[in-house]
Amino acid sequence: MCTTKETKKDGIVYYCTFPEKNFMQERKIARAMLKKCFMEFFGREFEEESVKIGRHGKPYYDGFKFVQFNISHCKTGAAAVVSNVPVGIDVERMRWVNVRTVVKCCSMKERSYIFEKAACQEEKVLSTEEMNRFLKLWTLKESYVKMTGEGFSHALWEIPFDLEGISEKEQEPIFLAENGRGVHSCLYLTKQLYMALSVLKKEHHGNVNFEWKTFDLSDKIEI
Repeated sequence: MCTTKETKKDGIVYYCTFPEKNFMQERKIARAMLKKCFMEFFGREFEEESVKIGRHGKPYYDGFKFVQFNISHCKTGAAAVVSNVPVGIDVERMRWVNVRTVVKCCSMKERSYIFEKAACQEEKVLSTEEMNRFLKLWTLKESYVKMTGEGFSHALWEIPFDLEGISEKEQEPIFLAENGRGVHSCLYLTKQLYMALSVLKKEHHGNVNFEWKTFDLSDKIEI
């Protein structure tokens, strides 16, 4: 599981929510959080000129393999993460989802979880709880492909997650079972946001240690 004890940290996550009317600043806010956690974790200023773009669009810090970072934002929130191992983060708000999106992105087992074993009808309108279950899976899948840097070069239904029986506690990291490839994935839920983190840490199969922090927007960014 993910803790905040005084043990060696694998990384830091900052996140925040903001009014939807200000979503035009979401990237600016995410960048401000990235600079803050970069300084806290690496003890150095974030240098924009050192950022390069990989083959599938993932940004990386040129010349420093141990410097890993990722950001994500939506209309009502943003998150940034830094680590010394490959990492990806995704943040989503509650939004409308149609059945075709579920079928395109989810395995048969995941669909069974979303619809609670009921038949998946194309004309069906998803309930709030069904959309809630899908968005948890979606953020996990997004964080995974952002971590690998492969983007959507693989179909999302080929990246399955098992959420049966997971905890639903808010503002508490929910780590899923390690998938045997050294990838650890985590959900972090708030009243406004779904967030997911995926980390590649092959040297052991134990716990990973990320600190999750809320970012104070007051007097930093005009919203």
